[in-house]
Amino acid sequence: MAPTTKGSRTTVKGHITKTINLINGLKTVMTQEELNNLEILETKLIGYYETYKGFLNTIQDELNDADADQAEYDAETDITYQTQDDVLNANAVIKLKRREWLNMLKKKEKEEEERKQEQKEEERDKRILALIQQQVMNQATTTRDIITQVIAAIPTPQAPVVNVTTAAPSQSTHSMRLPQRQIKHFKGDILEWTQFWESFNAAIHSSTLTNVQKFDYLKEYLKGEANLIVNNLELTDANYQVAIDELTRRYGKKQVMIDAHFNKLHTLQPVKDGNDVQALRSLQLNLQWHISALETLGIPTTSFGGLLGTQLIKLIPSSLHSSS
Repeated sequence: MAPTTKGSRTTVKGHITKTINLINGLKTVMTQEELNNLEILETKLIGYYETYKGFLNTIQDELNDADADQAEYDAETDITYQTQDDVLNANAVIKLKRREWLNMLKKKEKEEEERKQEQKEEERDKRILALIQQQVMNQATTTRDIITQVIAAIPTPQAPVVNVTTAAPSQSTHSMRLPQRQIKHFKGDILEWTQFWESFNAAIHSSTLTNVQKFDYLKEYLKGEANLIVNNLELTDANYQVAIDELTRRYGKKQVMIDAHFNKLHTLQPVKDGNDVQALRSLQLNLQWHISALETLGIPTTSFGGLLGTQLIKLIPSSLHSSS
């Protein structure tokens, strides 16, 4: 075999191997620049392999002229098949990378479409939310106007004179006298818990009485369901705090009180007679109490104004409704 032919074939084989290595070295997820490089490498590989195949017939003729033995034929055949396999594998890699590129483009297009759709939905939701908020604000304004009109329509009654008396356990029961303060018994109404606790805290809990004495007073002022919670606790220093914790857990949770106020608003009875001053006054005071309590608990009127306005319109007599 002529050295020139063999050397040329070896040089071309080297170019083929280098090109294949560059193709295999490209990333799985390619950039546009890397895709362009892949196209260039594919073109080079095709050209190199066509040149390589051009040497095969010449080499075969040279082997025949040189009366080469079977080992030389087999060696050349192995080189030819190995090169052919390398090129076929490289072409498979090229197809795979091109397919991955197309899949990536489709994925990006889908993600972009989804992003645009989400953006549209988000903008739509914002518009809807803005409309709802505006409606709530309008309803809240209407609610305050109606309440104002109801209050203005109800004559203020003369405040009754009430003789307030205080009561305290007998001296024989406790070593210290209960401070002169009226404390209303607590029977388990969640809406009365805050008022009860503030009174009890000021008169008893914050005093210098021992915990046993405080617990004794606490049991005395608890009735009904509330009394059942602490009734089985022994009158000890430690159990006083246990009782306070249990009562607070049952009646003092913010969300529980919020729910209770809303439930009361839903169960208010309508006033049928526009001349029933007592019923109108009771309705007005109840509404103001629940609204103020909810605002104190961090629930502004604007968050439930629409509901409250609709509720109030149904509660007041038609004569006041039409005048509002």
